[in-house]
Amino acid sequence: MQNERGGAMGRQMKKLSKGRPHKKRLRNKRVLIACNAEITEPHYFSMLSESPEFSHCSMTIDTKQKRRDPLTLVRAVKTYLDIDAKDAKKEGFEPYYRVWAVADTDDHTVKLDEAQREIKASKATLILSNPCFEVWLLDHVCVCPSSCAETKACERLACQKGLVIPTGSNRKASRSRQKEISLTMIEGKLHTALKNAEFHNTEEKGLIRKSNPGNTGGYAVWTDIPKLVKELLLINGDSGIG
Repeated sequence: MQNERGGAMGRQMKKLSKGRPHKKRLRNKRVLIACNAEITEPHYFSMLSESPEFSHCSMTIDTKQKRRDPLTLVRAVKTYLDIDAKDAKKEGFEPYYRVWAVADTDDHTVKLDEAQREIKASKATLILSNPCFEVWLLDHVCVCPSSCAETKACERLACQKGLVIPTGSNRKASRSRQKEISLTMIEGKLHTALKNAEFHNTEEKGLIRKSNPGNTGGYAVWTDIPKLVKELLLINGDSGIG
């Protein structure tokens, strides 16, 4: 009898427990940043992912397409999206909320227009720096000057400012294929960089960038990185952006 009552009580407790309210765990929004650079851009975005300012999103930084042209990068990103959407549906998790394909314009002008056209059909965005990512790094300490319209000049100035440190065999060279960012030089200067970028990212250049990205001479110097950063800040609930 006692066992029967105990069994009945156990069943009753199980029924009651099912009716108790449970707090739903808030899940961070998943974002993907795919780079065709091997070190500098991935290093920068890894730094962002570790910052409390961006703690409300789950950031994946992909470098499988390192050293590939922007068109190849864009096509790979579209494949990533298709696979992720299928896996999300099958396994019951949220697909990527935002996806960016990050590339420089240097050495790749021929395929930029096609890359832009192809990515329009997806939920990903092509993020270009013209001529290179160092434009954005320089914005952390100054307005990137028009004299940086060529990659060599831009990378040289970034080295002179101490923003990037060559790590290749010739550390004294102003330009090294292997280099890393000096994080101490850019720490706490994100909003300064956003403001500085506005001075060279003019409306006139923006129209050329949008309509004809292959015409790199018409919108140097330029970087789309502020657009990406502002979207990340909005995802993370930062309303203090300009």
